[in-house]
Amino acid sequence: MRAAAATALAAPALLVLAAVLLLPGGEPPSRGKLRTSSAAGAEESGPAVPVIRATTPAEVRQVLRYCRRAGTEEQGTLRRLALDARDPLITGNAIRALGRLRAFLGDPGLTALLHDARLRVRQEAVVALGESGDPSAVGLLAPLINKEDRALRPLVIQALGRLGGNRARQLLEGVLSDPEATPTEHAFARAALAEKR
Repeated sequence: MRAAAATALAAPALLVLAAVLLLPGGEPPSRGKLRTSSAAGAEESGPAVPVIRATTPAEVRQVLRYCRRAGTEEQGTLRRLALDARDPLITGNAIRALGRLRAFLGDPGLTALLHDARLRVRQEAVVALGESGDPSAVGLLAPLINKEDRALRPLVIQALGRLGGNRARQLLEGVLSDPEATPTEHAFARAALAEKR
């Protein structure tokens, strides 16, 4: 069996998260079970626990597959991945999965990722809010529309268009009247306004 164990970050009694590429017999792990290693090194079989510190491309792919397939019952694991993973690709995919499950908005720890230092993480947080379908997310996106973060602004505009509502419409119209907005931002705002007509 090929496995890569993460280094223990806390007390030795805590479970160290690990990825297993193949179970004995060469089968990929089922969605409900992954093998884990405890800090003492004993192998255990338990609930789905994906890699938080994936170190190889194969481990990263394993976690990304998990995020894409995760259902409502795995929101806790996805949340842990979103908040604890160091790799922005893993964090971003966990955020996207939480957005797909509409489990992103009500969690202050997750919405704080809108201000993460990693661009990929901020982008995925904006997309997740847009996918939430909840007009109250407009309040979280409003401050981002005026930020100097030009890489994030088109996604914020798109998310506002998905959410709709009067406040979102006002913000999108503000982008159209902004002389400093780029042609791309104007195009995104026009498309977002047309989306909710």
